[in-house]
Amino acid sequence: MILAPKFYYCDVGIVNNLLRRSNIEIKSELFGKAFENWVYHELRCYNSYQGLRELIKDQPSIKKRIVVSLVDSSRLTEDGIEILSYQDFIKMLWQGKIL
Repeated sequence: MILAPKFYYCDVGIVNNLLRRSNIEIKSELFGKAFENWVYHELRCYNSYQGLRELIKDQPSIKKRIVVSLVDSSRLTEDGIEILSYQDFIKMLWQGKIL
């Protein structure tokens, strides 16, 4: 075995950036891989978010469910999930309001 570090990337955007691929043509093999990767990430996000919605049913003692985002302003969903801007998240974290 070669004793060199190995890096495994699950996001083809990172790989494309490292390889300095700036323009990926529609209908090309690289576009197909990037599209498949996008669909995979969307499915993972959807699944995780649905798990967050269902979590309160299995664990009613959980006080907060938080998603940190690049949104301009924080909000609360109708089922009680806090969508926090990263700025609000950092402020609340260091004020001891998150943990």
